[in-house]
Amino acid sequence: MSEKNEKSVSQEINKVSKEYLSNLGKKELIIMTFLYKSLENGWTIRKSKDIFLFKKKHNGQREILDPNYLSKFMDEHLDIEEVDKWIKYLGSQ
Repeated sequence: MSEKNEKSVSQEINKVSKEYLSNLGKKELIIMTFLYKSLENGWTIRKSKDIFLFKKKHNGQREILDPNYLSKFMDEHLDIEEVDKWIKYLGSQ
């Protein structure tokens, strides 16, 4: 593919992506950001009906998580500021 065609394809992908993202609400952007950051941190995510299942190997051992683990997990993987940046970016287009 020529460089000109690659640039054209890239621009079209960006256009479609912006259109798709601009149609999402804040809730969907928060979920997408949360899932992406979780994947980046080595988690495997599976969706079963309406729930997401998160799994990560812990040195080959089962680990019992303390009651505050969910709160810590959310703090590590949920970035509202990143979502707000996307919303502002999409609103300026």
